[in-house]
Amino acid sequence: MGATQRVFVGLDVEWAMVCADVATGALVRGWIEEAGVAAAGDLPLELRELVACLAARRDAAFSDRWLLALLDHAAGEQGEAQLAARVIVRAKGGRRGRGNPTPAPPR
Repeated sequence: MGATQRVFVGLDVEWAMVCADVATGALVRGWIEEAGVAAAGDLPLELRELVACLAARRDAAFSDRWLLALLDHAAGEQGEAQLAARVIVRAKGGRRGRGNPTPAPPR
């Protein structure tokens, strides 16, 4: 296994641990709801499902709004900044097993 692949495997392991905590999904969903992007309860609570939902939406206005909401948190100095940045990277750039890039769906 090459060094680059090991990095992605490590990130995937960390991501699985982050996703295992239901509170992280609730936190991220809360940021999106507080920004007025989605109504309370409209988005999944589980983080992995929430990220998949954000990545799958092909509504540019919706994507811009949730992205701006999370960028505000990612730019902060709180411990939550890293979580916000990781959600953005996962939703916009996606990774699947063994570090292979997830192909973008057609527009």
